Amino acid sequence: MQKKFNLFRPHHLLYSAFGYMLMQIANFFSFYPDVLSSLKVLNAIAAFLILLVLGRTLYQMGATKVERNLWTLFAGSSFGIWRFATENEVYLIPILLSLAGTYYFLNLFAKE
Repeated sequence: MQKKFNLFRPHHLLYSAFGYMLMQIANFFSFYPDVLSSLKVLNAIAAFLILLVLGRTLYQMGATKVERNLWTLFAGSSFGIWRFATENEVYLIPILLSLAGTYYFLNLFAKE
């Protein structure tokens, strides 16, 4: 009996759906990249965006330039960011969206 592979597991749903959509767009343009390598690039981009949003969030909170740079360097040099940015893991996109939500939440209250 052949085991059916289910792409959309609940704990990987966001990552799998986004990766599937990305591959479908690439295939539409007659580009057929290696899926695992492409998703590793996606994770590297997500890690960069996490650090960018972290810096903006710290700026929104009133941190000095030195504090922002040090905290961003600290977060960027952590094992979690290194590992998840260079492997095919599912955690960076939800972290990016969560951090972006925090940034916009703080931005909403800063305007009041």
